[in-house]
Amino acid sequence: MIAGVDLAGWRELAGTVRRASWEAQATISVSAAGPEITVRPMLLGPSRVARPFTVAGDPVALLLSALAADTAATVAISLTRQGALPTKINIRGYAGQAPKMGVHLDVAGLITPTQLAAAADHVRRYSVILRTLAEPTPVRLLLVTPDGSQPVHLAGPLPDSPSAGAGGAPLGSPLAGVGGVPGDSPSAHPAGPPLPDAAAEAHAVWQQGARSTVTAADRAIVIDRPKQLFGTDRGPSPEECLLAALAAETLARTGGEVHVSARQDLRGGLGFDGAPVGLRDILVQCLDPQAPIPAPGPVLELLRQPTDVSIEIENRRTPDAP
Repeated sequence: MIAGVDLAGWRELAGTVRRASWEAQATISVSAAGPEITVRPMLLGPSRVARPFTVAGDPVALLLSALAADTAATVAISLTRQGALPTKINIRGYAGQAPKMGVHLDVAGLITPTQLAAAADHVRRYSVILRTLAEPTPVRLLLVTPDGSQPVHLAGPLPDSPSAGAGGAPLGSPLAGVGGVPGDSPSAHPAGPPLPDAAAEAHAVWQQGARSTVTAADRAIVIDRPKQLFGTDRGPSPEECLLAALAAETLARTGGEVHVSARQDLRGGLGFDGAPVGLRDILVQCLDPQAPIPAPGPVLELLRQPTDVSIEIENRRTPDAP
């Protein structure tokens, strides 16, 4: 193990999921009924991994924290695989208008510019959070009311009124919850809220392996991964923080109780051809909501449309670096 990165463990996992792809399927979920979002047990293939963590904070800050921590972990894995020895990985994640987001990498150690450039490319290709943001991610909303469930598909424009489903179809009709209905035009719907300005930032200080301490909006949080994914299980994962951001944002608009879940194919991050890297099948369930259809917030906007995430590199090599 180098710098807390278990390369042998990752190779063993890659061999396992190559033989049995169902073991690579992970289900992640969180629940919110108040300021604190509870991380629910993670399913890794046939295993149930209980993770007794809670998350709180501004939704955009949580999203940026997830991006910064995942970038730090991905950089650490890439550099270690290349034989580099990082001594410091600081990541600044930020959001601006457009939609546009970015990460600034401040890395020190026995690292060449070529190795660092390769690590940045690895982030672009295999960071789960970055890939989730960079590609349009369908999000399905399920309003669970005393009268029954009402699905609303949020991948495209929101409906104009609470009586319509995606594409203007009445809720409960065969078209409700299905995007791409004829006559559905983005120009027919109001634009979403403005995205956060450049003052929205998260700063991650890498500790080891998958663990970082991230500060955003005057809150500090340890973000890690479970031991089954070669973390130290000191905090929620970046993926869980992303879902927590969506849960917090939705709860502020609907009230009641919110559950958010998603699936992840671990093969994507391991570089298997054809396997998706980003989260998929994101489902938001609102129990007894006070508002029939929530207005879209910045987190939902960043998820449901392709978001440009730029990567800036700063390399502070030690004097004896090659």
